[in-house]
Amino acid sequence: NEWSISLASDAPVASSNAPVCAGTTLTLSSNATAGATYSWSGPLSFSSAAQSPTVSASATTGMSGTYKVIVTLNGCHDSSTVAVTVNSNPTANAGNGGSYCSGSGSSVTLGGTPTASGGNGAYVYTWSPNTNLSSTSASNPIASPASSTTYTVTVKDGNNCSSASSATVTVNPSPTANAGTSGFTICNGSAQIIGGSPTASGGTGPYTYTWNNGAANLANPTVAPIATTTYIVTVDDANHCSAT
Repeated sequence: NEWSISLASDAPVASSNAPVCAGTTLTLSSNATAGATYSWSGPLSFSSAAQSPTVSASATTGMSGTYKVIVTLNGCHDSSTVAVTVNSNPTANAGNGGSYCSGSGSSVTLGGTPTASGGNGAYVYTWSPNTNLSSTSASNPIASPASSTTYTVTVKDGNNCSSASSATVTVNPSPTANAGTSGFTICNGSAQIIGGSPTASGGTGPYTYTWNNGAANLANPTVAPIATTTYIVTVDDANHCSAT
């Protein structure tokens, strides 16, 4: 008589792509055994009959823990476990942004207080775009763009997990002031309307007008000086941008 004896295959070895960051894909795997069946179990009532299942395409920290696979072949069972860690992401805070008037030479400090929190510390900051930015790697860089710009900071922590946040620096256009034609000559006791046509343009209306030397704060006041007088108008717009 001849006897045929099949030797058991290699024991199963459970593995995963962990550690992973929250929000990314978490997968498990067991070495392949021809003809075997697989039964996985784990945190949050996870179960799967696949050899290499995907736990989630957007993992959460609650999926951290121990996963077990039972491999069955010819009525024999063997098992293996793997410990999985899903790291939490840091929180990025680009701040509230800000605004200023064009040509004012102003700037805005970006970032929050703090710009990064949570995660595993040891933060690395990457700001973009680098347009008129004092630093692309500081937690609170200074932005002075010539036109409105949205800046985004990506925060990466010690686990290589990341998150992003954005803030906008709004550059408001400044108005243009026009006091009118210079060099009027009038007779003593006469009056003259001053200001341009228009006295204010650009920026964002409505405008307010401030004249010196007693002229009424109107776009086109009437003046009656008793001596040669220079009148200056300052125009302020709705965004508190001004021109003289």
